[in-house]
Amino acid sequence: MKIIIASAVILCLVAVVRGACTCSSGCEKPAAYTPGSSGRPDCSKYAEGKQFPNNNDPTKYWKCQSKEAVSLSCETSYLYQSSTGECVCYANWVWEPLSDPEYLLPEPEGCDETAGNCNCACNSK
Repeated sequence: MKIIIASAVILCLVAVVRGACTCSSGCEKPAAYTPGSSGRPDCSKYAEGKQFPNNNDPTKYWKCQSKEAVSLSCETSYLYQSSTGECVCYANWVWEPLSDPEYLLPEPEGCDETAGNCNCACNSK
C-alpha cells in the first residue's frame, strides 16, 4: 500500500512539473483519460496478448487473454511502463500520460478501485 501511495504522489508531482495537471484538489488527468476509469480494454477487439496500463495503479496492467481483460500485477518494487510493455524497477520507471484504450469497457457498477474497496477486474455485472 505504501508503494501505491508513494507512486501516486510521485505521479502527481512529476505531472505538475511537466504542466500536465494540478494538485490543488487531487491530480487531474489529461483529456484522453476518463476519470475513475482503470483503462480496462474491450479485449474482444484486440489481439491475444495485447497489454494496457491500469490507469488507477501503476503496479498493475491489463492483458488480453481469450478475449478477456485480465488484471496482472508487477512484482514488488516494479511498475508497469506503457512504452515498453514491461514492468520495470521503480527507479527506472518514467511517468507517461494516462490514456484510455480506443475500445474501453465500462467499469462495473459499484466499483471504486481508486478507493481500494474492490478488485474491479474480478467483478462483473
